[in-house]
Amino acid sequence: MRATAWCLLEYTALDHSRGYCGVFSVNQREMDGPTAEYLLRLRGIDWSREHLITLDNSGETFRMAGRELANTGLIIQIGGSMLSDLVLYAAVATC
Repeated sequence: MRATAWCLLEYTALDHSRGYCGVFSVNQREMDGPTAEYLLRLRGIDWSREHLITLDNSGETFRMAGRELANTGLIIQIGGSMLSDLVLYAAVATC
């Protein structure tokens, strides 16, 4: 049995309005070069709403549709001395 290179922990509010996901590279030998990529498809989000996403390592913040986050996903890049990233997400309030 081959060990996996990734571990994910996703926690979501009961109303699916917000949550976070820890993405961990657990097997450095599996990394392709200095940076590894993981395609993250969030499961606990509200598909019908837009979400504000924050990547903790880079501080980058942007918006994505819930359906896109669940189906197409989000590429998480982990490299250098970082072996994990924290993805924070919150549904954007509608007017």
